Amino acid sequence: MLTTGASRALERPHSVVAVSTRAKVNRIGQLWPAVRTTMRIRGELERNPACLRFVTVLAGSRELLTVSVWTDHDAVLEFLGNGAHGPVVWRRPGWLASYWGMRWRPGNAEVGQWDGASVGPSPLLGARPGQAGRPPPGFSSSPLAASLASDLAGTLGTTYLLEASPARLLPALLELRRLRRRLALDPDVFSCSGGLAPGNQVVLLVIWRRAAGARRFANSSDHHGLLRRWSGRVWWMEWRPEAETGQWDGRRLREERLGRLAGRPTLLDLRLAPTFDAPGQAREAFDGLALGLPDQTAADARVLLSELVTNSVRHATLAEHEWIRVRVQAAGDSVRVEVADPGRGFDAPPAGRDGHERGDGLGLSLMRQLPARWGVLSDGPTRVWFELDR
Repeated sequence: MLTTGASRALERPHSVVAVSTRAKVNRIGQLWPAVRTTMRIRGELERNPACLRFVTVLAGSRELLTVSVWTDHDAVLEFLGNGAHGPVVWRRPGWLASYWGMRWRPGNAEVGQWDGASVGPSPLLGARPGQAGRPPPGFSSSPLAASLASDLAGTLGTTYLLEASPARLLPALLELRRLRRRLALDPDVFSCSGGLAPGNQVVLLVIWRRAAGARRFANSSDHHGLLRRWSGRVWWMEWRPEAETGQWDGRRLREERLGRLAGRPTLLDLRLAPTFDAPGQAREAFDGLALGLPDQTAADARVLLSELVTNSVRHATLAEHEWIRVRVQAAGDSVRVEVADPGRGFDAPPAGRDGHERGDGLGLSLMRQLPARWGVLSDGPTRVWFELDR
């Protein structure tokens, strides 16, 4: 079932990797060169023995989506840099408004099969004792791969693929449309895209800011109702992200998670004991940096830094040997500050009608009002970051 492209035996080698790409053209009239390029890419995917499964999707009047599964990462790199795909990635033709891509590993959950085979869960989860999480030598085990994956840890992707007879193609499209509208209202959804694929198939790719949001939705009546109505003709898969490229209409999941300056050199990396002297020490170290920021930007950063360190001292319940870590990065008239501690994490509560949070004091109220961007990371040490612009 679900014959979407390559139909080779999918033995799920240890290094299986998936790739999703999304291209958007500037104007409706420019869709044709994008479709023509996509058809060339389809032919190359069909002939490539390392591509185990693929599907190409017309996701709208200006939008094209591709999802593919590969034997290994090296095969993906070779394909993306050559053939019809290379010029799209590296030279960006004039008709291309935005290009976004993500590399994935199979996650923990799957329903149904893609063309008669299961893609996941990840073989890493079934490794022998002592081998779990240990990929074979190569890029997947390199420090760079670990760093790229850690930037996206705690996020998730999910894919729906429906097979429809010609008579049921319209109901399948309407099903996807309803689901897409429902997901667009979910605060944990970064973006979603989908539409019609060759062979009377309907595909939806959902990118989640939080894995907890994806798993919450997987327990919802919307999700289970779709699986029940399309039983035997639906494939649903959970994906763990490893690396992101390009942008989705000017946005990147990594930047929403870490901020735009997260890749800049670190100007201050400070460890503080969890005492009430820590906020003052953090302010003094920040004041010692020659950042060249406007006075108001520097003052706002100083206040927020002090509040975050104070919150770590008061609420993280740290032991004497544990540390609060402060990192500062800057570029031009913008600054990024991150405060991390090994204490228990928290989720920012929703704001009240007056714009203030409900019951968590001054710190988060200021975070809602002053920074251009901010976030909370709770996978591993709790990390709260903010970025201020002029």
